[in-house]
Amino acid sequence: MYFVKTRNWQQKRWVQFFLNISHLWGVKRGDYYEDGDGKYILETSNKILALITWGYFMIFYPYSGGWTYIRFEGEYIKNSDLYPA
Repeated sequence: MYFVKTRNWQQKRWVQFFLNISHLWGVKRGDYYEDGDGKYILETSNKILALITWGYFMIFYPYSGGWTYIRFEGEYIKNSDLYPA
């Protein structure tokens, strides 16, 4: 199972708006805070969907400040820490 996660750590409302669009393909929201911060999480067995979701999240990474990654079987296969904003 692939686990994809990001976070709107910088609490920008426009970033939250675009991250919320990912609900259309199954991304769930966790740790909701009134200031706009929150985790966005997708668990899927579909590698292509995981990669597309990570790519979508990475578009907003320079503005969200949220660590964005894909984990598979305990290993990070994509990690925003390797791609400086």
